[in-house]
Amino acid sequence: MNKTQIKVLSVSWITYAVFYFLRVNFSIAIPGIIAEFEITKTALGLGASTFFAMYAIGQFVSGQLADNIGPKKVVAIGLVFSIIINAVIPFWGGIVLLVTVLWGLNGIFQSMGWSPNVKIASAWFPINQKGRASGILGTSYIVGGALSWVLAGFLAQWGWRFVFYGPVIIALVVVVFWLIFCKENPEAAKEKTNLKETVFAVLNNRRIWLAGFGLFGLNIVRYGFLTWAPTYFFEVQQADITLATFKALVFPIAGAFGAIITGWLSDSLFKHNRTLVGFILCILLAVSLVIFINTTNWIIGLILLSIIGFCTFGPHMMLVTELPMILGSSKNTASICGFIDGIGYIGAALTGILSGFLADSFGWDFPFYFWVLGAVIAGIFILLSHQKQAKLGALEYRRKIHARVD
Repeated sequence: MNKTQIKVLSVSWITYAVFYFLRVNFSIAIPGIIAEFEITKTALGLGASTFFAMYAIGQFVSGQLADNIGPKKVVAIGLVFSIIINAVIPFWGGIVLLVTVLWGLNGIFQSMGWSPNVKIASAWFPINQKGRASGILGTSYIVGGALSWVLAGFLAQWGWRFVFYGPVIIALVVVVFWLIFCKENPEAAKEKTNLKETVFAVLNNRRIWLAGFGLFGLNIVRYGFLTWAPTYFFEVQQADITLATFKALVFPIAGAFGAIITGWLSDSLFKHNRTLVGFILCILLAVSLVIFINTTNWIIGLILLSIIGFCTFGPHMMLVTELPMILGSSKNTASICGFIDGIGYIGAALTGILSGFLADSFGWDFPFYFWVLGAVIAGIFILLSHQKQAKLGALEYRRKIHARVD
């Protein structure tokens, strides 16, 4: 990588990591909110699901916006409004409808972060470097989520409202950092897309649909854990919220290693066949979830939690980072990324409220079995994607994809 590529990737990495400070904090605030306002998990799950539903809708739009008005502007707008909403949340007063609306709006503005950043990074790297770049950028949301939990877990000892105050201050600094240092590729910035042609090309690409539905399943697992793991450790294992948060951190930390090692495995052992690696990891994920909920030994539980994180984020990085870079051109990478992420976050929306309802109504075992179903769904669609690729052959497949999408 040259200096410009390193700078571009660093700025995108830092900025998108901080986006997570303004969204993952909600899960750390849940136990405090429940204690103060005596709100059910189902009601708070509705707020989480509304966030993800609006995020899914926003992804379809933000990708198109980034391809047309420029990714730098889109990211700045999204981050500023997400800051405003996080600053308002501590004053919501326990009104379920209000927090649902506010957190739903946050979902829309949060959706303006990822696909524009993928577009910026993709424009600066040739095809033979996109895998490496995507692997690095893909750790931003994993590490960002983990750091958000560390920060929120630390701030929660002063009350759940501080879980929102702290990220707001940090994000204000990062907005200025983004506006000063973000650098769009001059050539890519000149290229504007035809909305009708882009939508038609994306909707007619079978691989993009398969990736989207694979992400749908993975997000059921990923956001089931990110939303409810701290509460699970708080209620089931009787840990205070700070300790519960640090226990849950094993999930994203192991996931960061999963994202990086998955790329290495596919390159060295599976001859660049990332979809086959993804399928194997999804099967291991489903099995690990079943064993996790049936074990009482904390050491075994910690090991299993590490495996779950590893097997979740490995294929996740492949679907949301590398595939959009490979399948897209300089004109429509953000649109493809937004479409895949949009379908995926329907699964996240489903897991928010349904996991809360299952925990309220039937106990904590049932959310875990729901997450097992998500892992199986992800594995099936990733496998279908692998079969499609195998039939065409690697080089022929790439040629056909670019012929249809460019």
